[in-house]
Amino acid sequence: MLIVNGHINEVIETAQPEMKYKEQPLLLHNSGNAVFTDVSSAAGPVFSRGYLARGLAIGDWNNDGAADAIFTCIGDRPVLLENHVGRTNSWIGIRLVGTKSNRDAIGAKLTLAVSNRKSTRWVTSGSSYLSSHDKRVLFGLGAMQADSQVDIEIQWPSGAMQTVRSLAINRYHQVVEESKTK
Repeated sequence: MLIVNGHINEVIETAQPEMKYKEQPLLLHNSGNAVFTDVSSAAGPVFSRGYLARGLAIGDWNNDGAADAIFTCIGDRPVLLENHVGRTNSWIGIRLVGTKSNRDAIGAKLTLAVSNRKSTRWVTSGSSYLSSHDKRVLFGLGAMQADSQVDIEIQWPSGAMQTVRSLAINRYHQVVEESKTK
């Protein structure tokens, strides 16, 4: 989980010295049992300085299957955080195109089943102040073999269900909503 911020009061440090006008980003690691650990100090120099950050967007900037982040700052350049941690793991990316549903498939639910584990993702729109995440959906697959294939079930905003089978991993796929006629 990545949190970026900055105080709105330029003189907050005068009134409350424990508060900062420019705030450091916070990177938290989910240990998998609803406990998050602060890993900011090990995440690079960006996490050691303060920013007047506002908008945050998550997306795969370089198409390598690892979600990257960018945030905007008041009176400063945007900051791009390229994710190098997930590059050794397998993944699959999906870009949905609605036909009966809205074009970007906002509201679609994707479910991927691998072994005895299911992962679910939703296609969403706006997410942070004046920002929007990448509409493509990423599923991390851990140490899955590169020649593996997966199936994904899609519940489109129109209510239609669609299953896409035997998708190759470690790449992006475009899935167009089926237009079944009765």
